[in-house]
Amino acid sequence: MGHGLRSLVLTTLFGCAETLPPEDPSDWYDQGSTTDIDESISFTREAYDVPVDPADGIGALLDEAFSFPDDRNFGTNIAASRFTEAFDDCDRHFESDELPRVIEGIVTMRPRYYFKAGGCARNDNKYYGSFFIEDATGGVFVLNDAKFAHFDTGDRIRIRVLGTRVSFDLPMVYSHELLSVERLGEPLYFEPATGPLGDPDVGRVRRVTGEVVAAPDNFGTFYIRPDAWESDCSAKATSSCVAASLDVELNRRGVTVDVGERVTVTAPVIYAFSEYTLIVMRLGNLERLVD
Repeated sequence: MGHGLRSLVLTTLFGCAETLPPEDPSDWYDQGSTTDIDESISFTREAYDVPVDPADGIGALLDEAFSFPDDRNFGTNIAASRFTEAFDDCDRHFESDELPRVIEGIVTMRPRYYFKAGGCARNDNKYYGSFFIEDATGGVFVLNDAKFAHFDTGDRIRIRVLGTRVSFDLPMVYSHELLSVERLGEPLYFEPATGPLGDPDVGRVRRVTGEVVAAPDNFGTFYIRPDAWESDCSAKATSSCVAASLDVELNRRGVTVDVGERVTVTAPVIYAFSEYTLIVMRLGNLERLVD
């Protein structure tokens, strides 16, 4: 085939081809729209129906399984059946005849709370899925290292407590086994706080209504001047302020409150960094009030 003929064939085949322009992406997707996330939580003033026998409740666990030989703070009790010589290298670990013990209650904070606790040989253990459980006799903080949840707020669970710990005056379940889950989505029992929060409030769901007097810091902690009792609270340094803390996930999502805003917070209480703090884990724990 001569050169001229080849050129004619190529021109015939490709000479009329046109370059296609870029597609307009707006034809197959849009920018989306802003919408509210529903994270509602139901609350009630009707007390829980567990335990049947108060001797089997969380209150009895707190009374009987959190004491140590010299009554000092910082210690861990381990069920005698689980205690091994390996604990000899740990600080203040004791065999306990009060453990193991089975408790049943309502999950009042979903297992997503990050907590760093001192461990064996002074190492720090990081727990990414800690939570609260409460019954008619009390509530307790439970260390949990799972990064995924087997249950949610309002579910009823039974756990076998194998170890208990007190660290910086905070009692907690140190080791446990999950025995059963009932996904009931029960409303959370709460009591309004009528005075400054204290030890009896730890592990229990409390409600505080008032004005935000200090905006969230880098850790999501803000402060409320409560309506329920006379308070000259204007800064976090005063005991008449109530501390509340936004969960890390809410912080990442940009959830915040403003100074001067009126809010109601209904949430479990933790004692950490020398403060009694309401833990806001979901939007349902926080209600914004419009005057």
